[in-house]
Amino acid sequence: IPVPAKDSADKFYPKVEGWRNIDMNGTPEVPVTLPGADAVKRIAYIGPSGETVYLTVGYYEYQRQDKEFIHYTLKELYDGPKEIRLEIAEGQYVTAKQALIHKAGKRHLVTYWYDIDGYTTSSNITAKLLIAVRGLLQWKTDGSIILITCDLNEADSVERRASMQNIFAAMIYPIIK
Repeated sequence: IPVPAKDSADKFYPKVEGWRNIDMNGTPEVPVTLPGADAVKRIAYIGPSGETVYLTVGYYEYQRQDKEFIHYTLKELYDGPKEIRLEIAEGQYVTAKQALIHKAGKRHLVTYWYDIDGYTTSSNITAKLLIAVRGLLQWKTDGSIILITCDLNEADSVERRASMQNIFAAMIYPIIK
């Protein structure tokens, strides 16, 4: 899902049936900060029942030290995430990872995956390998990390919010792909 910095902002605000979207670029309080991204698009989606999820896409045109979408500062995503399968179309699945992170006294559920030249993976090793091979063979190291986040309050069931997030992820995936 290339979202180069030169693209106009209005080109990347996908509509999801039944959900209202709000541009959240520039919002200071973000549970996951993407280091060195060339372009970041952050959109809040409010569902039919009032639930809110945040879609964040970080695009990296070139990867180098301290400008990578797999970065040590994203450690909270990599500590014990659960692998999930999203049904994006009848009988078609993609694998994503889901992590529960704690930041500034709040809990957040984050579903994420990587897109490298149209190939989707949630594996850090596979993503690094794809970037390295593309860099050697094609001189291209661009790619994106896609995050879907929701805030959890004390009364929220992680399982219920995860289910809602999985449904949203499956709906948005074909639109942003």
